[in-house]
Amino acid sequence: MINSNALPWLEAGYEIFALQGPDALKVEALARKVGISKSSFYHHFADLEIYHDMLMAYHLESIGVMAKGAGKCKVIDPDFLLLMLDHKRDIMFNRRLRVHRENLSYQLCFERASYSVEKEFIGIFAEMYGLENQLEIAWNVFKVVNDLFYGRVTNENLSYEWLVKFLEEIDNFMKDVVRSIDLEKSDPPSGGASKK
Repeated sequence: MINSNALPWLEAGYEIFALQGPDALKVEALARKVGISKSSFYHHFADLEIYHDMLMAYHLESIGVMAKGAGKCKVIDPDFLLLMLDHKRDIMFNRRLRVHRENLSYQLCFERASYSVEKEFIGIFAEMYGLENQLEIAWNVFKVVNDLFYGRVTNENLSYEWLVKFLEEIDNFMKDVVRSIDLEKSDPPSGGASKK
């Protein structure tokens, strides 16, 4: 459990990390944002490394709330899309973790955070594309969609309208894939002999 006196520091750092990335996390900048002296920072966190670890724990706690919400969603649009907007800061934080995934602790935190939401959400995603009985395929497709999402999303463009357009693009892609698979199934295999 997070000490309530340390919470303002974590909330300030969470926002800075989400919007500007880890390089912007400087004790001076945090102290200005919180409006408390730097010595208070060192009272709660011995150094920036410990602070980073606590920030990752704070993120996993915050993403856990989103995961619980994802488990209650019945449909992607509007339920899950609105949930994403309610957790915009968490998504932006997760995006920064992904961008800086060369840092092993960021990579591991990103994977844990993403998985906690995905496992609650994968059933809706699989149902949407008729993959309820092929969950491994649904997971693999969702990983690609997730990667594409984090590659494109920004704090500026993350809106309901943008999410709907992104979902439509994924929807069209999935329909094209299903259509091409259906065409392959309906075409008889070529036996090498051609009719003249």
